[in-house]
Amino acid sequence: MKTGMREYLSSENITYYEGKLWFTEIDNNNIYSYDINTKQCLLFCTVDNEKKEGKRLFGSISIQDGFLYLFPFSAVKIYKIHLETKNIIEIDIEIPDKDIHKNYCSEAKFFSSYSYKDKIWVLPASYPAILEYRIKDETIIYHKKWVSDVYSFINVKDENAFFRKTEIVQDKLYAPLCGGNAVLIYDISCNKYEIQRVGDKNCNYASICYDGEYFWLIPRNNGVIVRWDIKSNKYNLYNNFPENLQSNKGRFNDIIYFENHIIILPGNIGTVLEVNRETGNIEILYPELQNFYNASHCKGNGKIYISSTMGGWITISEDIKKPLFKRIQKPFSSVQNDFFSKIFYENVWELLDEYILCIVEEKEILQQKNQEKDIIGKIVWKTLNENTNIN
Repeated sequence: MKTGMREYLSSENITYYEGKLWFTEIDNNNIYSYDINTKQCLLFCTVDNEKKEGKRLFGSISIQDGFLYLFPFSAVKIYKIHLETKNIIEIDIEIPDKDIHKNYCSEAKFFSSYSYKDKIWVLPASYPAILEYRIKDETIIYHKKWVSDVYSFINVKDENAFFRKTEIVQDKLYAPLCGGNAVLIYDISCNKYEIQRVGDKNCNYASICYDGEYFWLIPRNNGVIVRWDIKSNKYNLYNNFPENLQSNKGRFNDIIYFENHIIILPGNIGTVLEVNRETGNIEILYPELQNFYNASHCKGNGKIYISSTMGGWITISEDIKKPLFKRIQKPFSSVQNDFFSKIFYENVWELLDEYILCIVEEKEILQQKNQEKDIIGKIVWKTLNENTNIN
């Protein structure tokens, strides 16, 4: 997992709600909101009960009925935060028995979640259960029966995680195994499941998406991209990665279907890929974009928002060949005295469309107005083809 030195906000988890993007950072306990229309980014709150500089605290973020939910990766608890009052409610979860579940790692609990009707379903990394969180009465149901069956499909000995990113289609969750060539299909309407072999014995998976006809799966580590026809259980394998960009050189984070395109988000390969749905050819989608590691995404308002733990954002609309790139500067309080000098001298993307300032509180800006007002106007906006000064 690459984070590196940066003065820009990163994102490990991101979600869209009522015109705003809400996200966590990779290396601290801060929660941020970004207003897409006003382009104002705010430090929403801090989860003080978790480590201030905790790495990858949260594995998933979800918003339902005016509350923001954070599900733990290395964090200890689930957190429920009121969007208006910012009041934080702590929700305890069971601690698995390590003697029974030897692969369980407390630093890697959960990786994805889905709001579905009046519930949130939480899929595990190494935690030995699928959580059914019932919003109305704030109870958690632990679904564990599938665990022992899944173990028999795992063939990668040093893999602790059951799943990484998953997909929900109608009433079913599709969770590909990180350590084997199989997919757990979990029916959340009746809590029944099946496990289906997909791909050859060397396959292991990081994520899955559905294009309306086929499922597409990407490798966790080494391996191929798989197109799977669930009706016939037939599959195609694709491994024609771009030159000097083989799958065994880095992990993939996610695969998404958008506007008839299959898009692969990078883990350690550092660039975004696209798979041709008809031919299976794999190409670099944005050749000019490099060092874009550990990507996360969400969908909202007809667009896809993709972020990187190295700092940086991509907004994709109908024409995926014309994305908007931006970076959001860290709050004043996070970078101390050298805030402005680093803005000008940091090595940033040449294709950057926007600089966005993240402000902690408006009063802090006003207090520093005399020495900063001229600089702020110069750094907030930059276009790809020309510079525009804001007075």
